[in-house]
Amino acid sequence: MLTGITLPTGSWFLLQRWWITAPVAAAVLVWWWLFLVLVPRAYLEQQGSQ
Repeated sequence: MLTGITLPTGSWFLLQRWWITAPVAAAVLVWWWLFLVLVPRAYLEQQGSQ
C-alpha cells in the first residue's frame, strides 16, 4: 500500500505534471483492483467449485 501511495505522490512532487501523475495513479489503482479484488474473488470461486 505504501508503494502505491508513494509512486503518484513522488511523481507529483518531483515533476509537478498532472499528465504524468494521473497515469501513474491510474496504473496503481488498476493494479490494486486486479490483485486486491479480482484475484481473491477468483481464488474463492475456484475453492468453492472443488
